[in-house]
Amino acid sequence: MKKKILALIVVIACMVTSIGGVASATTSQQAKNKKKQAETDLKNLEGQMNSIRQQQEALQGKMDGYEQELVELLVSVDLIKTDISSKEEELKVARADLKVAKKQEKKQYEAMKLRIQYMYEQGDTAFIESILGARNMADLLNQVEYYEEVYTYDRNLLKNYQAAKKACQNLENQVEGELRELKGMRSSLKSEEASLKAVMAKLKGQISDFDTKLANAKSLASSYKKTIIAQNNIIKEEARKERERAEQAAREREREQQQQNNNNNSGGGGTGNSGGGNSGGGGASEPAEDPGHATNVSASAVISYARQFVGNPYVWGGTDPHTGADCSGFVQYVFRHFGISLPRTSYLQRTAGRAVSKENAQPGDIICYQGHVALYIGGGQILHARGAAYGICITGDAWSRGDRVCIRRVL
Repeated sequence: MKKKILALIVVIACMVTSIGGVASATTSQQAKNKKKQAETDLKNLEGQMNSIRQQQEALQGKMDGYEQELVELLVSVDLIKTDISSKEEELKVARADLKVAKKQEKKQYEAMKLRIQYMYEQGDTAFIESILGARNMADLLNQVEYYEEVYTYDRNLLKNYQAAKKACQNLENQVEGELRELKGMRSSLKSEEASLKAVMAKLKGQISDFDTKLANAKSLASSYKKTIIAQNNIIKEEARKERERAEQAAREREREQQQQNNNNNSGGGGTGNSGGGNSGGGGASEPAEDPGHATNVSASAVISYARQFVGNPYVWGGTDPHTGADCSGFVQYVFRHFGISLPRTSYLQRTAGRAVSKENAQPGDIICYQGHVALYIGGGQILHARGAAYGICITGDAWSRGDRVCIRRVL
């Protein structure tokens, strides 16, 4: 009765541990999926951020070019302002000179009119009297020459004033034309300046939009990173719990084995298998006879299929050796390929198939260790998902390990 109660307690404890392991594996897998999704989203987001930065840099390059163009434009405007001021001063001088020339012309014209009027009023009397009053021929010629010189002087002086007035008028017209041209250029440059500033304002708005997009992307990237860290913490915590469950299961097995050994030592060998109970170095009770095979699946086919995954990564909680699997996930995947269904955890896989002794172990059998399972491929070698540092590999420690629990045959 005590044996039955103890056995029942051990079974219940193992079932609880197994259920906890399955739940832990589910939680861990969910965390891995979330982490993977966050990593994918983060990678895509980083690509978007790089694109935003490139577009922003391109716009900034345009902005720099426009700023240089604006500087040159403003310099041109300042130069034209200076030229306009200079031309306005020239125009003032030209207008003043023209005013003086007009006064001189008018003055000379008035003087000339007076002389002509005088000569007209006097008629030819003065001219004749001056000739008749000449003392000699030389004096006569001098009088005639005098009248001629006065006339010529007046004409020349009037012509000179008229020419000076015309030159001043031409200069005034020229300066006024140049001034109009400069003012037109200034107006054109001002219009160009306004257009350039409008384009720059638009570019600044676009750059600001990219700043906002980049800030939002950085915030989202930060949340993705936090998600990755949080899921990593969950994965680590579930791994710790799994180790604790494995250790608890191992303690329960040791307690069960110790109880069985005590019963075998005190009960007189009632099971028929007590003679092989402590053989094989693992402390497990193993059958003395070969149980044979229950399927038509060949061990060589199973081993050949499993070998293709050598070198692939170990992933705790993983069930697909293509992308990564743990020890029990790897064994389950290989046998499922041949239509053989196995439990998910290493502990439950100890109950699969039929028990085999070390002496009767054959390639294709499953060797169960404490918290670990492996596929026996013969020659003391096992093919298994050893751990994160080793991945899926082949080792020669099938029988040298001291934590072997049992050997199971499912073929």
